[in-house]
This record gives sequence, structure tokens and C-alpha cells, in this order.
Amino acid sequence: MTNQLASSTSPYLRAHADNPVEWRPWGRDAFVEARERDVPVLVSIGYSTCHWCHVMARESFSDPAVGELLRESIVAVKLDREELPAVDAFYMDALLAMRGQGGWPLNVFTTPDARPFFAGTYFPPEPRDGMPSFSQVVTTIARTWSQDRERAESIADQLASSLVRLPDLSMGLPADAPVPEVDDDTLTAAAENLLATEDTRWGGFGATPKFPPMLSLIHLLRRHDRFHTPEAPAGSELAAVRRTFAGIAAGGMRDQVDGGIARYSVDAQWHIPHFEKMLFDNAMYLKAAVHWCEAERQREPGSRFTRLALREVHDTARFLLERLQLPNGGFASGLDADSVDDDAHRTEGAYYLERADEVPGPFTPLGPVDAAAPGRPFAIGFPAITDWVHGESAGDTGEGAPESGATPRHVTPDGTGPSGTEPSGTEPSGTESSGGEADAAPWETSAAVAARHELADRRAQRQLPNRDAKLVSEWNGLAIIALEEAGRRLGEDEWITAARRAFDAVVESNWGDSLVRSSTDGVAGPGSAGLADAAQMAVAAHALGEHDWFRRMLGDALGFVVFPQRDREGSRDGAEGDADQPSAASGTGSAHRWEGASLLDAHGDGIVPARGSDPLDDSTPSGRSALIEALRAATEGEDDTVDANGRPVSTQELADLRRRLLASVMPALQQATRSLGWVLAEAEVDAAG
Repeated sequence: MTNQLASSTSPYLRAHADNPVEWRPWGRDAFVEARERDVPVLVSIGYSTCHWCHVMARESFSDPAVGELLRESIVAVKLDREELPAVDAFYMDALLAMRGQGGWPLNVFTTPDARPFFAGTYFPPEPRDGMPSFSQVVTTIARTWSQDRERAESIADQLASSLVRLPDLSMGLPADAPVPEVDDDTLTAAAENLLATEDTRWGGFGATPKFPPMLSLIHLLRRHDRFHTPEAPAGSELAAVRRTFAGIAAGGMRDQVDGGIARYSVDAQWHIPHFEKMLFDNAMYLKAAVHWCEAERQREPGSRFTRLALREVHDTARFLLERLQLPNGGFASGLDADSVDDDAHRTEGAYYLERADEVPGPFTPLGPVDAAAPGRPFAIGFPAITDWVHGESAGDTGEGAPESGATPRHVTPDGTGPSGTEPSGTEPSGTESSGGEADAAPWETSAAVAARHELADRRAQRQLPNRDAKLVSEWNGLAIIALEEAGRRLGEDEWITAARRAFDAVVESNWGDSLVRSSTDGVAGPGSAGLADAAQMAVAAHALGEHDWFRRMLGDALGFVVFPQRDREGSRDGAEGDADQPSAASGTGSAHRWEGASLLDAHGDGIVPARGSDPLDDSTPSGRSALIEALRAATEGEDDTVDANGRPVSTQELADLRRRLLASVMPALQQATRSLGWVLAEAEVDAAG
């Protein structure tokens, strides 16, 4: 059978089109049907590169018995979180409120008016490890709805108020009070908080799983630029950056053959990846690597740190152009975690993994990976990089190396001992050794180049992971910015050309009367652009010198600054019920234009309400952080901007809004330093003058 997902613009949804579940796409019709049938709604949220989303699809959503159970008692809605991030965020907040932790697939049961009353993530096909089966969950929900309706309604009512947030950007200040600045003491305390959480053995911050902390690294690099001269010893900020990049560059999370990085590492050493490879992660990795490269080149152009930074820049740019670039020049969202193994089954990491005895030296097997097919369960590591690059630290500063006795060493698959010192790596990538093989970096040796070619030839016989061809405005903006900066700083015209092609692709496919969130093969997706989409594309336009587009995109972004109707806060009628129209342009006078304003991440769609802006960054800058950066670009010029309604906004007013946005996150700086990397990076720019 084919359900209503076959014509979706989302590859993830189209993969569910043949399920025996009668999926509906996100929209009013599904909730109208639920109201008419007097049944609850299952809102099931995932994305194409999600491993556990595929697992649950195979185990439960492909089961005719599950399809029949859902058909009898539920209206089932399936959506792609990358197309509708505001809907995903709304229901993820509900999951966090109920269970204290989140994840995908996200399965939420709601009333016919979209209010959640039960939420979970993955459920197995049979009861396991204390988890109920998915069928048991559906049966219990249906019984509760028919026999204990008051309980479900009570939970929905309790959650409703907490899931709608419209904080005032004025923060309760008197109308004439000055906006507080983010001062040096605040920034110093934030940097100290961040560095206190560093893993000084392997790099990165916090415990496992470890996500690549690129925003925090850029924050530390900007702080390093502000306080350290090239002639002075490297400080603690640069030392932390070096440890993290060296750890990632040597591990299995970093693809040693094709370039690029995976979503995160399941262990502290960056050895075992979760194999999905996302556009936004690699864009931010490229941007951070470029900044690191510049910091090291200013200190010593030929140093080992500089050479490693150049390798990371070149290999990441190569990955973006070879694996994620679409025919129209834009960039795909990502590559699946799963791919076809030697037995023709889809398993996690099958394209990337090897047998331990078939990993050619000087590469090293890491693992085994638990979820992999048993025949080839080992990731490919590069442990010699950490020994090689940190071997230079003694000539710079002891802070640049791991703590005494803690130099990262590879542990063999059975955990019994360190590796040897034989160099390992990929072919040269933008770095040239000056003294032949003896002076070569690990990835420049003839053995390493031959080994990489051998692995690449082996991979060429395998099926590539599926690529999600969605053109997401926000993530393409990040890639455009990174490629333009990399190309400009390193003299690589090809990268600048690629950035411009991607910008043109987004404008052609994702811009009509205004920006949309995404498109696939030129067809616009179901979601309008959010604040992050508009703001990132504004910064991308500015980077490329597209001044007219910059003004248009920034005008769209300013449309998310709204003035709530105080007597209607909490209304569930979408953007119209939560905020006045027009937006911030209705303010009068530079001093008071933004008094009483709130910031939205997205406008309500009439099903779930518009809510305030989440100030915390994740792997990408939040919408608020992206707008802060776009406003900095706007204040560098002298021309006024126009908002989404065509009203002029002066440079002075834009600078005032930027100050307010930075000040609005000050209360969270000490408690959530690791989640405010881009805010802190922007504050460091202001502090540097």
C-alpha cells in the first residue's frame, strides 16, 4: 500500500510511503480527522540520517499488525524534523518536560488540538530492558483516551502553559535604563567555566557522548586573538583548541579516507563515531579549522599545528564538494548513518568499517563498533597524529600538550596496549613537506598515501550511504560562510566559486516572496523559514558581498522581533494569536524602539503556537545568535535597513537591538557556558573593539 507520504519533499518521509501505517503529513487535516473520530494523534518525528529512526521503521512501522492497531485507534502523523524544526522543538520540549532527556525518533501522543500528553523516543517491537513494546504503548494510549480522558486532558493542560514562552527582551528594565554590556569580567568567568570542563587528555568538553564543540572552539580562538600576540607563548585557550582538533583528527569520528566528520563520538577518545555525517557539523568544523589555521600561521607558518590545521581545512572542503554538493550547486543535508553491508543488510557504518586485519598500516583499527555487522566492525584511526603534533608542544608551551603522563595513545581493540609510533594518515591535503619523507607529516608519507588509496578503492566497491538531498537554507548558509572564508584566507578560488553557486541555488529554490526553510529538487518544502534560516542566509549574503540580498534576508530576520499582545499571551492561534502584526518596525524612536519586544524562533503555524527564542546554541548557532551576527554585519555599514514590512531601521537601532540580544543571555552565561559558544564568540568580537 502507499500512504499520503509518497509526494512529500522529504526523502525521510518518502521512505515511509510504503509502510502499512496510514501516515498523514503534518497539517490541519490530520487533527480535524482526529477530532471527528474522537481519537488521539501520534506525531512521529525523525530525519533521514537517524540510525534509530530506521531501526524503529523496520521493526514497528513496517509491521502490518502495528499498522492495523494504529488505524483502529489513532491518527498517525509523520514529519521530518529538518523541514519543520519549530514543530520538532515544541514536542521535544514536551518530551524533556516529561522524561528529562530527549532524542529521536520522537514519538508524541497528542489531543486532537495538538496538545501533547505522552512522549517517548524509540520503542522496541517486543518488551525489552524495561521498555514496553510500541504496540503496548499504543494500546495503553488508546485505552487511556477512551476510559480515562480526564487524565490525558489534565496532563495536556499542565504542559500547555510551560511550552509557550515569550520572554520580553527588555528584561524588565525601566524605559530609560541603559542596556547592560557583556563586560570583561563576565567573559573571563565564562571562559574559565568552559575550560574547567575540558577533557585535558583527549580534548573536548564534558562527558560522553562527545559532540564536536566547534562553536566553543571559535569562542576560545577569538578570545586568544584578543589577548595573545604571535610572539607570546600559547595560552590555555589555544592549548584547548589544539587538544580537541588533534583528538578529533586522529580518531574514527573523523573520516580518514573521504574527509569530513561524523555527528558525534560515543566514547571520550573520539574513536567510535555515530556515523551520520551532517552538513552543519562539517560546515562548522571547516569554519573552526580555518580560524585555527590562521591563529597558528600567525605564530609559525610551518609549524606542525599549522600543517594539521591545513589538512583539516582541505579535507573538509573536499568532503563538502565531493559528497554533499548537489547538481545545482547547493549542499545536501547529510549522509545516512546506515548503509548496505556485505550481506546486503542495512547496518550502521557499513560503508566506513573494516576488518581489523584488513586495515592497512599506518592506519589503525578502532573498535569494534557495537551496532556494526560482525564481519567488518572496526573504524579507522590515525593515532600517530596526536603524538606527532603534540611533539612540538614542548617548543611552544607546556600548556599545548596533554597533562604529564596523559599524552593520547591508541588502545588496541582488545584494550591491551599502546600503538607504535609508525605514522599514519591520508594523502597530502594542502600541505607540503620541505625535507622529503623524513620531514613528512603522518598523512604525507608514501605508506599513508598508498594506504588511503587502498581503502578508497575498497570503498568504491560498496554502496554509498543514502544522501538526503534537501536544500536547507540555514545549513547552506553555514556552508557558504565557511567556504567563502576558507577560500579567501587560503587563496582557494574553487571554494569561493562553490560558495557563490550554493548561494545562487538557495535563492533560486528557496526564495519566492520570502525565504522558505527547505526545498528538494527545486520544490519548496512545507515549512517557512525560521529566524536561523533568515539570519544565516543574511550573513552568507554579506560574506559574498551580495548587499541587496543581505538587506532582504536581514529584513526577513527582523520579522521575528515582535510585540506581544499582553492580554492574549498563551493564545494557541498561531503567530496572530501570540504577537502583534506588524513587527518591531512599529516601534518609534531609536531609544525605545525595542521596548517590550520579544524574539521568535519561528512563527506559529496555527497548529502549534509561536514561542519565544531559545537562547542556547547547539551544534549550530541558535536563531538568536545568528541574528546577533547578522546585526554586527549590518552595523559595519552606514546604510539603513528595512524590516519585513518595508519600514526603515537605522544602523543605530540595529546596534541597540544587538546589545539587547547579547544582554538577554547574560543570566545564562555562567550556568550554560558550553551552550552559548556563538554568543560568547560574538561578545568577544565586541570586546576586541
